[in-house]
Amino acid sequence: MASFSLRNATKPCSDCLITFMLAGLEYEDGSYANANTGMWLHHVVLLNLAQKDTVCPSHPERIFASGNERTPINICANGTQKAGYHLTSSASLLIAPELMNTSPHPRSVYITLTYEYIPSPSPLSFSPIKLIWLDIGGCGSSEYSLPPDSEPAFSITSPAWSASISGEITFGAAHPHDGGLDVKVLRNDEWACVSRATYGESEGYREEGEGEGGREHEHVSGMSVCWGLGRMERGEEWGVVVRYDLDAREPMRGMHGDLEPVMGIALLYVALDADEESEDLLE
Repeated sequence: MASFSLRNATKPCSDCLITFMLAGLEYEDGSYANANTGMWLHHVVLLNLAQKDTVCPSHPERIFASGNERTPINICANGTQKAGYHLTSSASLLIAPELMNTSPHPRSVYITLTYEYIPSPSPLSFSPIKLIWLDIGGCGSSEYSLPPDSEPAFSITSPAWSASISGEITFGAAHPHDGGLDVKVLRNDEWACVSRATYGESEGYREEGEGEGGREHEHVSGMSVCWGLGRMERGEEWGVVVRYDLDAREPMRGMHGDLEPVMGIALLYVALDADEESEDLLE
């Protein structure tokens, strides 16, 4: 496993509205890299160092993330929502990936980021977006280490976050690790949406002989996304619950067979109301 960060990452545009983001992983020859060839995009996070995070204001602003399932982040909901993330001319991007190589040999890969954007900071009737990052780790580490006596089936609930903004939720996505069944988004202790995991949908997410009893090991290959969540209002309590079953689905394990930490994250993109449209600069 290798973690690193790249400051002053190239911006796709300046003073523009980003409406779509997608992460990928490729070998040097441009071919597809995934679990079946021993290379994982364990996760990647994109941050704007010039602004504060909405949920954790002591941190820089998180604007995008992806696990190895590589969910397309469709902020404008296929063009049905007039909204996008305002990437200002003063924005300073940092990319923070974690990659995993299950081969015994070092290999070179490229992380790819695909964007769609409108080359204007404020097209008519478009609202700026804020990412709401809901995490079982709260504002601490996103990785949750399981106790040795943990039951195979369990759930973990995040701390509640009291909404500090109001606006329409245009899109929601989620991320667990292998063994995860679903991630539920809670609004005032009631389910707002459920993002369900699918496994082994394509060849890249299947490894022969790696599962229990030598069977094919299937990895998380997709997470259902959330549309039509309605509005977020100031003062509402938001959170997530992630559900795992390590008997039903093979979990991630380290080099010596020990269980890897788990995650449970939801990303909600909120189109701000007109009276919320201000820039929170990181001092």
